[in-house]
Amino acid sequence: LKDAEDELLINSLSMLCPFSPEEKQALLEAPSLTIRRETLVTLLEFALASGNDEERMQ
Repeated sequence: LKDAEDELLINSLSMLCPFSPEEKQALLEAPSLTIRRETLVTLLEFALASGNDEERMQ
């Protein structure tokens, strides 16, 4: 992971994580890589805080 390019890692996680369509759309529409990273971190933190909520994540 340390050798992976930031953009590749952020974009790959954005695609592979089981977020809802709305969350994936927000990641897709992020105007910059920095905003996409911040959004991704927020979504991951929210998912971790809410536990294994199958209804929230698809």
